Amino acid sequence: MKRIFLFLAAAAIVLGTRLETASACGGLFCNAASPVVQNSERIIFVDNGNGTITAVIEIVYQGPVTNFSWVLPVSGVPAIEVASTTLMPAIAAQTQPTITPTSAGTSCQSNDGCSGCACGAGSEGRGVYYSDADAGISPGVMVVGSGNAGPYDYVVISVDAGQANQADTARAWLMTNGYNVSNTGADVLGAYLDGGQNLVAFRLASGATSGSIRPIVMTYASTLGVIPIRPTAVAALNDLGVLVFMFGGSRAVPVTYDEIELSDAAIDWTLTTPYSTVVGDAIDEAGGHAFITEFAGTLPRSIDLGADAARTTLDTARANAALDGWQLVSTIVDAFRFDTSASGSFGPFDGLVDALVEGVPTFTASSAASYISFQTNTSGAIVGFDRTVFLDAVERFVVEPREVSEDIVTRRPYVTRLFTTIDPVEMTIDPVFAFATGLPTVTSNRSATLTTACVRQSTTNVQITLADGTAFDPRRLDLATPKVLRRIDYDLDGSHVVTTDNSAAIAAALHDARARTSSSCAMDEGTAAGALLQRALFVLALVVLVRRMRPVRA
Repeated sequence: MKRIFLFLAAAAIVLGTRLETASACGGLFCNAASPVVQNSERIIFVDNGNGTITAVIEIVYQGPVTNFSWVLPVSGVPAIEVASTTLMPAIAAQTQPTITPTSAGTSCQSNDGCSGCACGAGSEGRGVYYSDADAGISPGVMVVGSGNAGPYDYVVISVDAGQANQADTARAWLMTNGYNVSNTGADVLGAYLDGGQNLVAFRLASGATSGSIRPIVMTYASTLGVIPIRPTAVAALNDLGVLVFMFGGSRAVPVTYDEIELSDAAIDWTLTTPYSTVVGDAIDEAGGHAFITEFAGTLPRSIDLGADAARTTLDTARANAALDGWQLVSTIVDAFRFDTSASGSFGPFDGLVDALVEGVPTFTASSAASYISFQTNTSGAIVGFDRTVFLDAVERFVVEPREVSEDIVTRRPYVTRLFTTIDPVEMTIDPVFAFATGLPTVTSNRSATLTTACVRQSTTNVQITLADGTAFDPRRLDLATPKVLRRIDYDLDGSHVVTTDNSAAIAAALHDARARTSSSCAMDEGTAAGALLQRALFVLALVVLVRRMRPVRA
C-alpha cells in the first residue's frame, strides 16, 4: 500500500558547516574538535490551494556557527524568504499535547500516617557568495537561482543528468564554492539528484551569528509535504524528534510512514516519565517509521506575531525625516526591545541585532546586543550612517519575517500536528504527507483521574480512571501491555487499513489490573480499612494464643 515517491519536495537538512580545517565527522561536516549535530526538526507545510506548497523549515543543532551552511534537495527553483523565529513556538503552544491528571483520594498524614476508610506538565543587497566563474569550475552544474533572504545568501544548482556521477559533480562544485561535503554526503544526495531534484545551498552572510539563524520559507510546485530525511542520518542524534505542522483544508496523514494511536494507559500520569519518551517507546514498539497525530483541527485563536504593530512603527519612523542618527536608532530599539507577540518569547524582536549590524556602521553583533540591553548613545550623529539603509534593514530583518509568518498561517484554517522520534539507522524512507477528507479532529488534551491512598506509610497511586471511565490499578498493570492502541496505514486518497489493533489486549490487561475493592471500603492492602483488619486479626490471634498458654486448673 505504501508508495515511495521519486519526486521529493523541500525540507531542511543541514549538511555542511565550513571550517578552515574541516573534516567529515559522521554527520554534519565539521572539525574534529567542534562537532555539529542535529537535535531536532520542526517543519511547517502549507497547502496553498493552487498546486504549490510552502515549507517553513527550522533546525535545532549543537555546534559552531562559523560559516554556517546547509544543503538540501529541492523541487525546481523555489521562492525563498525567511520567517520569524517566533512562528514555530506560537503554533506549538496552541497544539501542544497536554497531560492533565486530576487528583483524588488523600495522602499519608504526618502524624500517624493514615486515618479513615480511604486515606489516601530572495532579496537584493549584499550579493551572493560565488562568482560567475565559480559556476563553470565543475562542468555539468548550472546555477538556476540565487539571492539573499534575511541573514542568508543562497544558490540553487541543477546538475546535468548526462553526468556519469551527478553526486560527484555536485560535490565538486560545492567543495569549490566553500561547502565541505564529504563523499558520504554526496552519496546520500545522489539519490535525489538522480530523481531530478536540484540542490539549494544556504550560508550565513559575513558577520552573522548564531542568533541570526532563522526558519527558511520555500514555496514550490507540489501538493504533498515531503521530508528528505535520508541525508539527516549523517548528522542526527538517536531519537531525533521530528515535529510537523500541516496547514490545509482538512486533516493530513502520513503516507510512506504509518500513524499510531497511543493508549491512554501507556501514559505516566504521575508525569515522572516525559510524554515524548512514552511516544518514542510506542513508536519503537510499533517497529518505527510511524507518526502520532497530536492535534488536528482549527487553532483555538489566531496567530498574532505583532506584524501590524511592527509595520506601523517602521512607517512612522520613515515619515519623520527629522528623526535621524542615534535618536532614530534609539527609537527603533525602544519599540522592538522586547517581543510582545503572542508567541511566548521574552527576548528582543528576532532580527533586531542583524538590522543594527547592517544599518549602523559602528555595530558588531556583540555590541548591538549590548546596546539593546544598555543603550549608551541616545543622541547625535553616527559616522557613515544612512537612515534609509538602516530602515531598510529593519524592514528586511524585523518586519517582513513577521508579516510573512502571519500570512503563512492564515492561508488555510486546518492544522494537523504530527510527531515522531527516529534514529539515524531508521532514516531509510522519506516521510510523505497528504491531506485526507472525512477524518475526525484530534484533541491535544488527554485527561485522567489519579487516585492515591496511604500504603505502608507512603502515599501511593492506587487507581487511574481514564477519560472513558476505565479504571485500573497501575501497580497491577502488566508491563508487557501494548502502548500502541492501533497502527494505521494510509494511502494518498485517505483510504486506510488498520494493520495493528491492540484494543482487545489492552482492555484485557486493564481488566486484570482493576482495583480490588469491597462494597463498603477499598480493602486493598494499601487502605486504612485493610490495615485495621490486619491489626484486629493479629490482636485476636494473640489473645487466643495467650489463653491457650494459661495453666488448666484442677
